[in-house]
Amino acid sequence: LEDELPELQEGPLFVSGHQPALFHPGVWIKNFALNHMARETGGNGLNLIVDNDTVSSRQLRLPAARWNCLSVTNCRA
Repeated sequence: LEDELPELQEGPLFVSGHQPALFHPGVWIKNFALNHMARETGGNGLNLIVDNDTVSSRQLRLPAARWNCLSVTNCRA
C-alpha cells in the first residue's frame, strides 16, 4: 500500500472536506484552490470525507440553457 501513496512534502498541510454526495461547482473550485495552495507553498492538500451517510438521491441537477432562458434540469441515475 505504501507504494501507492504520494510522497508528502515538507510544507504546510491544507485540509478541506465535503460530504460524499455528488459534487457541485463550488466544491470543485474549493478542491482546485486546495491543490493550488499546496503546490504554491510546497505543501500538501488533503480532502476529507466529513460525512459517511449514504447518498439520499441519485439525481444530478444540471444547468440548462434554452432560447435565452436558464433553468435547472434533473438527471436521474
